[in-house]
Amino acid sequence: MSDDAPYRPITPLMEAVLLEDAEEGCRWAKELLESGEDPNAVDPMNGRTPLFMAWWNERDDQIKLLLKHGASADIEIGGFDEVMIGNAPIETSLLIFEAGFSFKSFLGTNQLGETVCDGGTNPLTYLLEHERWEHIEAFRPYGVMCLLDAYDSLGLSPLAEMARDGHLKQARWLISQGADVNAHCEGMIGDTALDKAVHEKHLDMIKLLLSAGANPNIPTWMWITATDRVSNYGPMKRKARHDPDKDADLIEIKGLVLDAARRFPPPTYPNGTTPEVWPPDPKEK
Repeated sequence: MSDDAPYRPITPLMEAVLLEDAEEGCRWAKELLESGEDPNAVDPMNGRTPLFMAWWNERDDQIKLLLKHGASADIEIGGFDEVMIGNAPIETSLLIFEAGFSFKSFLGTNQLGETVCDGGTNPLTYLLEHERWEHIEAFRPYGVMCLLDAYDSLGLSPLAEMARDGHLKQARWLISQGADVNAHCEGMIGDTALDKAVHEKHLDMIKLLLSAGANPNIPTWMWITATDRVSNYGPMKRKARHDPDKDADLIEIKGLVLDAARRFPPPTYPNGTTPEVWPPDPKEK
């Protein structure tokens, strides 16, 4: 090839898979595969395999053809995969899963050995946010529940994200499935679900989490506990984010959290210290 030859942004097989005419694309792909084209060649432009793009475009015939010719279902995870898994027809995704794909492909560990999602986003969180209940049930045999307590790139578990956004139905479901109500990513100093619920003043969520055993005395980001968040008082004398004089719900939240705090040991901060008085009393104005 001469130096001035135009750069082909995609492989011939990827071109076939991406043809607007799916039937013609399948015919062309079949010719390429039968002539020895690598079904697992990663496209240099988008970093994807033909199988991945056939999945993305919901082309079942192409998926079956690629798998027949040796395409690997061990697809590199990243980008918008959680969107695809949530939005592609279940039957299309099952073609990939039955060929060996597992949700364990999303998982890795951080420096403390905690389970994290390598792609940064937890697909189970996406499925829950968009209420893809049928998808979740269909994907159980392929390991979707291994993501139950896996942290995303912000150090949040699915339950913490549901608590932050006030999704009660999803939070109840996660708890019923055995999600750790006190999960917090120490490697990212991530917040607990209760921290997020308190921060956003989701009263019903706070009641749910406390009834499930949430501990308000766990130090998370900047050593702050959920108890600190409601007290106008903390290990660094922080002012509460919300003013109880202007928000009646916060008065109830404070009572619930401070009462729960008395049922748990005082926090131990990362430097090994503990507060002399716990729970802290609200600072006088």
